[in-house]
This record gives sequence, C-alpha cells and structure tokens, in this order.
Amino acid sequence: MANLLLPLTGALFYKNNQFVDAQTWQQDITAFRQKVQTMALANQTVLLFCEDTYEFAVRLFALGMESIDIILPPNNQPQTHAELAKLASAYCGDKIIDTPLSRIDEYAGENALPHNDTLFWPHTGKLIFFTSGSTGKAKPIVKHWWQVNTEVACLINSFFPTPSPSNTGVLSTVSHQHVYGLLFKLLLPLASSMTIYPQYLYPEDMAATLTRIENAIVIASPAFLVRLVQDNLLIRYKAQLNKVFSSGAPLPDKAATTLYQQLSLPATQVYGSTETGGIAWREITGTDTGWRPFAGIEVASGDDATLRIRSPYLVDDWTTLADRVKITENGTFTLLGRTDRIAKVEDKRLDMEDMERHLQHHRAVHRCRLLQLAGEKRSLAIVVELKPDYLPQSAASKRALVTQLKQFLTERFEPVCFPRKWRFVTELPFNSQGKLSYSSLEALFV
Repeated sequence: MANLLLPLTGALFYKNNQFVDAQTWQQDITAFRQKVQTMALANQTVLLFCEDTYEFAVRLFALGMESIDIILPPNNQPQTHAELAKLASAYCGDKIIDTPLSRIDEYAGENALPHNDTLFWPHTGKLIFFTSGSTGKAKPIVKHWWQVNTEVACLINSFFPTPSPSNTGVLSTVSHQHVYGLLFKLLLPLASSMTIYPQYLYPEDMAATLTRIENAIVIASPAFLVRLVQDNLLIRYKAQLNKVFSSGAPLPDKAATTLYQQLSLPATQVYGSTETGGIAWREITGTDTGWRPFAGIEVASGDDATLRIRSPYLVDDWTTLADRVKITENGTFTLLGRTDRIAKVEDKRLDMEDMERHLQHHRAVHRCRLLQLAGEKRSLAIVVELKPDYLPQSAASKRALVTQLKQFLTERFEPVCFPRKWRFVTELPFNSQGKLSYSSLEALFV
C-alpha cells in the first residue's frame, strides 16, 4: 500500500485571488470532519459534489478519514443527483436538488468534540465513480482508497521522481469529479506539495494565470488541446510549462504533433479507464510513438488481439479490455481500435472507427462519430461535424451533401454498410472530460 502523507507546509490552493496554505486547509478539514463525526456517518455512504476544487478537497479528505464510501456524481445535472442520492445516507457540497437526505454542510456541529482529530491521508473506504456512458447508461465504478493511492504513487514516480520546485502550479481544464481530474489535478499535486489553481474553461483565462507562475503543469482534456492548437495563446508562455497532460479520450496525432511544434513540449498522453486506472503513456514529437506501460503494469495480447493487463491497482489477476493492440518486442504497444466498435450490418462486419477515419479525409468533414441506435433493427447512424463553410442551409443541400459523402464512402465500403441516418453539426457534443457520451449522440436522432 502506498504511504502518502498530507502536506504540512506551503501554498496548496489558489482561491478567490489568494493562496490557501496547508495549515488553513487542515483546519477546514478538521471543522468539517467534526460535523461528519457528530452525525455518526462513519462507514456509511455520502454523495459529494463541489464545483470548487478547494471545497471539494476539504470534504473529500474529511469523509475519507472517516472511512466513508463517497459517491462522486459526474456532473451537476439534477436528474443525475436525484438518481445517485437514492444510494446515499447523506450528501455534501453544492446544493443541486431538494432531497430528504441530510446535508452535512448545514449541520450545526462545528463545536462538537471530534472522536479523533488526528489527520492523515485516507487509506480505507471507497470512491464510487460513474462513467459517462460512452456505449449506454452510466454505471458505477468502485475504487478503494488503496487502489487510488497506489496509482498516485506510481504517477509521482513516473513523472516527478524528484521534488518539483516549491512554486509549481497546476492548471486544469477538467473536473475533479472524474478519476482523471481527481488523480492529476488534486491528489498528485497534494502529495507533491504543488499549488492547485481553479479549473479553466478557456485558454485566455489560463494564459492570464501563467503570467504569474514560473513552473506550470497543465491537466487538459483532448478536446481542449484540439481547440488550443488552432490559435495557441500559450505559446508566449511555453518556457514556463513543465508538463502538459492529456487523458480521458484519444488525442488525435495531428493535434499532438502540432502542440509539440508550438510549445516545444509534447503532451504526455495517459491511456487507461476509470475501471483499470492508468495503463500506459506516450509522447508524440513528430512520429508515431507506442504506448509505454507504467511500472508494475504487465500487458499481453489475448483473443482477437484484445489487450490483457495485470495491474497493482486491480484485484483480478488478469483483466481483458475491449481495445485491440499490437505489442512490440520492446514492450510498447499500439492501439488498433475497439472490439465494441465492430458493428454487424446485414451480416457484414463493419469497423466503425475505420469508416470514421476514412470519412474524415473528405474536405467537408472535420470529424464524425458512428453509432448503432437502440431498437430491434440497430440502425447505423452518424453525427458529422462539418467545417464552417459546408454546413447545409436547406433540406435540399443536406440531401446533396449526404449523397456526396456516400459517394466518397464507396471508395472503401459497400453501400449496405452506409449509415441510414445522418446529422450535421457545427461541433460534436463533447462533455467536460472531452468524451462523447452515447446518450448525447443518440438524443440527436430522437
């Protein structure tokens, strides 16, 4: 089990235009923990959602020290919170919905004597994440604190084996409610005594903060980086950038290469999932680079070239994933696509990723996503993000564009495999983590 320690000194957070030191953070944890102890919630389940990173961190560690199982909603949608509240004994953080559950924040227990006031890095209890539902309804993923802590220690050893300068700042575009953000923007910095800045949605806001940071680490989604390289406002601050991380979804090779050319710093791409934790990483500097497994991760090729892993973060001896891989002699691997993106259309096998790649070579198409709609017929549908000058302005121009794109597909695919339904958009519906959820895509065909 990884032995992580709470930071004792230094500026840990930047909140409301001022720094919050370790002592203040620990005092706030103690105060919130008193509420939890007085409410006798130990070993129960609590729903935690906070947009503010600092307030989230206070509650996360207070709950974790009491061995409480913590449900982390993936977003602030009322329906999501209403469903997840059914699984909890209490909730804390932002007030999203009206619920009969007790809200720990409102409990007047500040002056009660705590049963235990010794602060420590949590190591028992569970964190319960919910996937974004890329192929269907979101499902719970349970992670024990020991699994999370083991991965944090591995990330530190992999990327920050020597202590970072005391003035290192972490700037993030992703939410701590998801495992990528939790690990990289919160737990890793806290374990390394870095300063955590608020979440940034736009490059111009991040650039403004970089004017006062000497050593910066950027935790980004692929969607943010794809937009960034089109007009990179961070180029003038590239000397201050120590690392740029990307995870949660694939970062296109073209965007990764362009980013390296602009910043003279490659994006460190991390491959994994909520279920498995981090598996491997790579950095593209101009040529295709294989994925390097993290220390302690063993990889093998199973049936249909599916990736099998043995990981210190997992209870199972070997776990088989839906990704197909080719493993090289030096132990790295390349990704060949997913088995769950092979569709059966009129008894023919269609690699949906292959069709997407082909269609994205058409002059009108920026990117696209195929999906099989629910129902007996499992009709094939496609959402196409068009380049600005090609968006159809009438039903007739839409029909003409569909005909043109189908003609383009005949170069490689049989007509029986063509999508039956087409939707054209100015931008694909990526969420805050840079992922396309199945439900958001399917909603375009309702």
